[in-house]
Amino acid sequence: MEQQESRPRTFRGSIQDYLSLGYLYLILLGVVSDSIFYGLLGINIMSYSSVLDILLSPIVHLTDSVIFPVVVIVLPLFSYYYLKLMRKIQARVAARKGTVAAAGKMVSLSDNSLWLFFTAFIIFSAFLGFGLGGGVKTKSILESKDYKIRHEITFQDGTVLPVKLIGNNSSYVFYVTKEQNAVIVSPMSGNVRKIERVEQAE
Repeated sequence: MEQQESRPRTFRGSIQDYLSLGYLYLILLGVVSDSIFYGLLGINIMSYSSVLDILLSPIVHLTDSVIFPVVVIVLPLFSYYYLKLMRKIQARVAARKGTVAAAGKMVSLSDNSLWLFFTAFIIFSAFLGFGLGGGVKTKSILESKDYKIRHEITFQDGTVLPVKLIGNNSSYVFYVTKEQNAVIVSPMSGNVRKIERVEQAE
């Protein structure tokens, strides 16, 4: 009886399907990452987040630092071309063996699921590292009060407050003042006029 050649299982969807699923995945990871980060600081970030903040969370993370987009974008692209190279090497090895059985024993790289899994793992690690690592580091800095005041918040009444900025979204700003280790949450609308970065002595 002739053995049927096994074919890799793939998700046969349109580009729009991949983009939609990918963005939903990024939104989920963004929410989890922010929840871990602010949760370690004693803040339930979901109570201060609007629907727009949640939808834009992946973009906020990607533009927050240089390293983050490098990890999330460059590494998956590198792995894609690496897998293409491995596929060519496999094809040459299978051709030298001269049998279909030999090719069947090798891991099939024609299936994009391997690359998708690797990409999902990289992105998951990046978001988890940002949330957990960043939260632990920030919490440690605040507890030791070993931080510099690099921002000023100007309120609508003209008050200027030097702060260490923890973060902000469309509705709230999170910060600590000098010699404080408790995070203060202030609404943006009708309260904060501007936030600017300044350089001050310790």
